[in-house]
Amino acid sequence: MDPSPLLRFSVILSLGICLVSSVSNAQEMVPPAEYTGVNIAVSDLAIFEAGVPRSDLNCKVERSDAVLGFDMNFHAGYHVDLPLAEMGDGDNVLSVLFRVYPVEHPREKRYFSQRFRVPNFPEVAEGETAKGSAYLEGSVLAGPGKYKVDWLMRDRRERVCASSWAFEVQPYTKDEALPITLTPGVVRAAPAHPFQDFHDRDVPKVPGRASLHVKLLVNFAPLNLKSAVLQPIDLAALLSIVKSVARDERVGQISLVAFNVREQRVLYRQTAVERVDYEAVGKAIDSLQQGTIRYSLLADKNSDTRFLTNLITTEMSSDHSLDAMVFVGPKVLLEENPPVELLSDAGHVEFPLFYVNYNLNPRENPWRDAIGAAVKYFRGAEFTVNRPQDLFQALRKMFTEIEDYRARKLTPSPTIGQ
Repeated sequence: MDPSPLLRFSVILSLGICLVSSVSNAQEMVPPAEYTGVNIAVSDLAIFEAGVPRSDLNCKVERSDAVLGFDMNFHAGYHVDLPLAEMGDGDNVLSVLFRVYPVEHPREKRYFSQRFRVPNFPEVAEGETAKGSAYLEGSVLAGPGKYKVDWLMRDRRERVCASSWAFEVQPYTKDEALPITLTPGVVRAAPAHPFQDFHDRDVPKVPGRASLHVKLLVNFAPLNLKSAVLQPIDLAALLSIVKSVARDERVGQISLVAFNVREQRVLYRQTAVERVDYEAVGKAIDSLQQGTIRYSLLADKNSDTRFLTNLITTEMSSDHSLDAMVFVGPKVLLEENPPVELLSDAGHVEFPLFYVNYNLNPRENPWRDAIGAAVKYFRGAEFTVNRPQDLFQALRKMFTEIEDYRARKLTPSPTIGQ
């Protein structure tokens, strides 16, 4: 059998970029080991300073425009096409090194690196070369401003692919006034995993101001109904929505219920805490057996409706100290929505109810889902979110309603006869 067809595919190698160092502002060129604590080869620095493209290693690198994410950070980076024939065998190692700095402050350079080993690919037939290419990508987070990037990739044979480019992060408009996380000119590494972003620790809150108790019920499920796996970009978006609520200065206590309707189980729970344990949430989500569904669940076509109905009624009636309850997640389209007669078991709701529906293609899927139907029954509000601006507007309206409701609740009723 000719093994070459096995190689006619595109290998996706996603780079989790790690921050290496920051060059001292005192001088433009510094000895790497002295100031950075790592060895940056002098030859690599020379390539950066020369600013001349290199193609000893035949790769094609293109920049990725800066895009605002749901974490309210601008993500800018690159993607590379590298022919499999250029990668060699499993003994090869590719090393990526690049630096980013504000155009107006060229001495404030930040260096980033990644090393990874080339996997062993099946051998090709004699006289043939491997077909296809590897797709590599990486990104950093940057505040508003103009930046320069010097980038190179080197293999074990000392072949180099090098390029330089510029990108600009446009500040938000006055009409939107989005709470961008990073200040102008600041660059840092994008987290390799959204649950391990240690730069995103909750800041201390003013006790008198942080008085709200909000419960979040998050359905960590694939956005695409036909997909069996929750994609990293969707996972990061859902987590960013959770973080946006949890770190609001008005929230003093947060309760979190992470669940998955498809597997019909609660993955993780925290009750009335000051900080969400994101690492524990991440481990719980990793326990999902994505792509598989138990046969017993498939045999009962209404089991998912019962699971969701029980979850909603139980969580709504289990805690009367809440100031709001917020559902978060993609659409949940079931054979049957939660029955009204069972939803009524939750009784009278003493707090506002919201649904932040993460839906990147609302025109393709405009129908109200099972969670939306339940929220409507309790006269709650639903927000469709398909871009960061939508999330910002939804949170602003949501917290305004929460505070208004609480103010009315705390206002003493007028005495009869007054």
